[in-house]
Amino acid sequence: MKIILPAMFLAICCGCRHTPEKGAQVRTIPRTEHFSHTVADSSCYIHTAGQHQQDTTLIRVQLRPDSVVGTMIYQPWQKDSRRGSLLGIRRADSILAEWNYRQEGQRSHKTLRFTVEGDTLFWLNAADEGIRDNSGAINPIKLYKTVCP
Repeated sequence: MKIILPAMFLAICCGCRHTPEKGAQVRTIPRTEHFSHTVADSSCYIHTAGQHQQDTTLIRVQLRPDSVVGTMIYQPWQKDSRRGSLLGIRRADSILAEWNYRQEGQRSHKTLRFTVEGDTLFWLNAADEGIRDNSGAINPIKLYKTVCP
Protein backbone atom coordinates (compact mmCIF):
# COMPACT_ATOMS: atom_id res chain seq x y z
CA MET A 1 0.00 0.00 0.00
CA LYS A 2 2.91 2.35 0.80
CA ILE A 3 4.25 1.95 -2.73
CA ILE A 4 0.90 2.01 -4.55
CA LEU A 5 -0.21 5.51 -3.41
CA PRO A 6 2.99 7.33 -4.43
CA ALA A 7 3.04 5.40 -7.72
CA MET A 8 -0.59 6.40 -8.46
CA PHE A 9 0.14 10.04 -7.59
CA LEU A 10 3.16 10.05 -9.91
CA ALA A 11 1.16 8.45 -12.73
CA ILE A 12 -1.63 11.01 -12.40
CA CYS A 13 0.78 13.94 -12.36
CA CYS A 14 2.71 12.74 -15.39
CA GLY A 15 -0.41 11.78 -17.31
CA CYS A 16 -2.04 15.19 -16.87
CA ARG A 17 0.86 17.19 -18.21
CA HIS A 18 -0.21 19.18 -21.26
CA THR A 19 2.21 19.77 -24.09
CA PRO A 20 1.29 21.61 -27.29
CA GLU A 21 0.95 19.50 -30.39
CA LYS A 22 3.80 19.48 -32.85
CA GLY A 23 3.50 22.48 -35.16
CA ALA A 24 0.99 24.29 -32.91
CA GLN A 25 1.59 28.00 -32.50
CA VAL A 26 2.18 29.21 -28.98
CA ARG A 27 1.50 32.91 -28.40
CA THR A 28 3.42 34.76 -25.73
CA ILE A 29 1.47 37.73 -24.40
CA PRO A 30 3.62 40.77 -23.71
CA ARG A 31 3.39 42.02 -20.15
CA THR A 32 1.80 45.31 -21.23
CA GLU A 33 -1.33 43.48 -22.42
CA HIS A 34 -2.03 42.14 -18.93
CA PHE A 35 -2.55 45.44 -17.16
CA SER A 36 -4.24 48.66 -18.17
CA HIS A 37 -2.01 50.63 -15.79
CA THR A 38 1.03 49.95 -13.69
CA VAL A 39 2.09 50.71 -10.15
CA ALA A 40 4.44 53.35 -11.58
CA ASP A 41 1.35 55.43 -12.47
CA SER A 42 0.47 55.69 -8.78
CA SER A 43 1.64 58.15 -6.16
CA CYS A 44 1.50 57.46 -2.44
CA TYR A 45 1.09 59.96 0.37
CA ILE A 46 1.35 59.34 4.11
CA HIS A 47 0.49 61.19 7.30
CA THR A 48 1.38 59.97 10.77
CA ALA A 49 0.22 61.50 14.03
CA GLY A 50 -0.07 60.72 17.70
CA GLN A 51 2.44 60.73 20.50
CA HIS A 52 4.47 57.97 18.86
CA GLN A 53 3.42 58.57 15.23
CA GLN A 54 1.13 55.54 15.49
CA ASP A 55 -1.96 56.97 13.71
CA THR A 56 -1.52 56.56 9.97
CA THR A 57 -3.32 57.79 6.88
CA LEU A 58 -2.09 56.35 3.57
CA ILE A 59 -3.40 57.43 0.18
CA ARG A 60 -2.44 55.76 -3.09
CA VAL A 61 -3.73 57.65 -6.12
CA GLN A 62 -3.40 58.08 -9.82
CA LEU A 63 -3.42 61.83 -10.35
CA ARG A 64 -4.76 62.27 -13.86
CA PRO A 65 -5.19 65.70 -15.50
CA ASP A 66 -8.93 65.86 -14.74
CA SER A 67 -9.61 62.98 -12.35
CA VAL A 68 -8.29 61.05 -9.36
CA VAL A 69 -8.58 57.31 -8.74
CA GLY A 70 -7.11 55.45 -5.79
CA THR A 71 -7.43 54.04 -2.31
CA MET A 72 -7.25 55.49 1.17
CA ILE A 73 -6.54 53.85 4.53
CA TYR A 74 -7.09 55.66 7.80
CA GLN A 75 -5.59 53.59 10.64
CA PRO A 76 -5.77 55.18 14.09
CA TRP A 77 -3.86 53.39 16.85
CA GLN A 78 -5.90 50.68 18.60
CA LYS A 79 -9.13 51.76 16.89
CA ASP A 80 -11.07 50.53 13.90
CA SER A 81 -9.54 51.43 10.57
CA ARG A 82 -11.30 52.74 7.51
CA ARG A 83 -10.29 51.41 4.10
CA GLY A 84 -11.77 52.20 0.76
CA SER A 85 -11.65 53.67 -2.70
CA LEU A 86 -11.22 57.27 -3.79
CA LEU A 87 -12.80 58.59 -6.95
CA GLY A 88 -12.87 62.26 -7.78
CA ILE A 89 -12.35 65.20 -10.05
CA ARG A 90 -9.25 67.32 -10.34
CA ARG A 91 -9.10 70.96 -11.36
CA ALA A 92 -5.50 72.19 -11.46
CA ASP A 93 -4.25 71.56 -7.89
CA SER A 94 -7.69 71.04 -6.31
CA ILE A 95 -9.25 67.62 -5.79
CA LEU A 96 -12.81 66.79 -4.77
CA ALA A 97 -13.13 63.05 -4.12
CA GLU A 98 -15.68 60.58 -2.82
CA TRP A 99 -14.22 58.10 -0.32
CA ASN A 100 -16.21 54.87 -0.18
CA TYR A 101 -14.91 52.88 2.76
CA ARG A 102 -15.63 50.04 5.16
CA GLN A 103 -15.37 50.27 8.93
CA GLU A 104 -16.44 47.54 11.33
CA GLY A 105 -18.09 45.71 8.44
CA GLN A 106 -20.26 48.70 7.56
CA ARG A 107 -20.04 50.62 4.29
CA SER A 108 -20.01 54.39 4.31
CA HIS A 109 -18.81 57.34 2.23
CA LYS A 110 -17.53 60.87 2.66
CA THR A 111 -16.63 63.73 0.39
CA LEU A 112 -13.01 64.79 0.82
CA ARG A 113 -11.21 67.89 -0.40
CA PHE A 114 -7.49 68.01 -1.17
CA THR A 115 -4.94 70.29 -2.80
CA VAL A 116 -1.64 69.19 -4.29
CA GLU A 117 1.48 71.31 -3.84
CA GLY A 118 4.67 69.66 -5.05
CA ASP A 119 5.22 66.46 -3.07
CA THR A 120 2.56 67.33 -0.48
CA LEU A 121 -1.13 66.49 -0.49
CA PHE A 122 -3.21 68.71 1.82
CA TRP A 123 -6.40 67.15 3.22
CA LEU A 124 -8.52 70.27 3.65
CA ASN A 125 -11.55 68.91 5.48
CA ALA A 126 -9.80 66.51 7.84
CA ALA A 127 -11.47 68.33 10.75
CA ASP A 128 -14.72 66.64 9.71
CA GLU A 129 -13.04 63.42 10.82
CA GLY A 130 -11.58 64.93 14.00
CA ILE A 131 -8.06 64.32 12.73
CA ARG A 132 -5.34 66.61 14.07
CA ASP A 133 -1.69 66.93 13.24
CA ASN A 134 1.09 66.76 15.84
CA SER A 135 0.90 70.48 16.64
CA GLY A 136 -2.79 70.12 17.50
CA ALA A 137 -3.92 71.94 14.36
CA ILE A 138 -7.09 70.64 12.82
CA ASN A 139 -6.89 71.82 9.20
CA PRO A 140 -5.31 71.04 6.82
CA ILE A 141 -3.55 67.73 7.33
CA LYS A 142 -0.34 67.35 5.30
CA LEU A 143 0.31 64.01 3.62
CA TYR A 144 3.84 63.65 2.29
CA LYS A 145 4.76 61.77 -0.86
CA THR A 146 6.37 58.42 -0.09
CA VAL A 147 7.37 55.21 -1.83
CA CYS A 148 4.31 53.09 -2.53
CA PRO A 149 4.24 49.82 -0.57
